[in-house]
Amino acid sequence: MGDWLQLTDELDRRQDAGSTATFWWRDDDAVEWTPQLDVPLRHAGTIPLALAVTPVSVFVSRL
Repeated sequence: MGDWLQLTDELDRRQDAGSTATFWWRDDDAVEWTPQLDVPLRHAGTIPLALAVTPVSVFVSRL
């Protein structure tokens, strides 16, 4: 739990300094829509989120 506390403290320090943090979420194992893929969407809320998706069928058809 200490890591989350450190992250929260750092984000608070940035906010107090008038700065914002940029996050990059990456999931190389996502090959179909799952509840786990909904997690970043829920956390993003109204913050724009871009998903780069390569359907697994593209890879399968080329093998």
